[in-house]
Amino acid sequence: FDLDIRAVGIVYYVMKENGIAISIQQLAKENDVSASRSSKFVKKAARHLGKPWLLHQISISSWTERICYDLKADRHFTYDARRVAEHLNYYLEQYDYTYTRTYLGASIYISSIIRQKAGMQGYTQRQIADALGIVDVSLRSSFRKILSVMGISKKQLLTMTIDEFISGIRND
Repeated sequence: FDLDIRAVGIVYYVMKENGIAISIQQLAKENDVSASRSSKFVKKAARHLGKPWLLHQISISSWTERICYDLKADRHFTYDARRVAEHLNYYLEQYDYTYTRTYLGASIYISSIIRQKAGMQGYTQRQIADALGIVDVSLRSSFRKILSVMGISKKQLLTMTIDEFISGIRND
């Protein structure tokens, strides 16, 4: 592996280890190296260091903060989005789902739907997907999967507050 690729891989690994929200694609693009080669290197390095699982974890708090910052969200929206994201991470872990950026996007979207219903600031699926660097179809798919796993409909979601959603109160 070239020095540039190794440098990007090491920086990515250290940032992941410290819970900093960044993707290998973003680092590779900023440093003008191949994302796939950098990814291969960092996987090999993580295996060698005995922490291959580290690359599959997502720092929910820092990713939520970063996405809300990119959306120019106020602190109240960010607080609500972080609470919903952390709750859904815990909930989905019980069903052996890996919490990915698409689930994070769906979590932020759920916060947005609930807040918009109450007349507060909210964002569209497209805005959230663009901020996360994912496709809005993936966000929609994760959103539907979350609702399915939780056994609620979008109609029910529109009748809840953030606190009711997190505490499990369902209005039928």
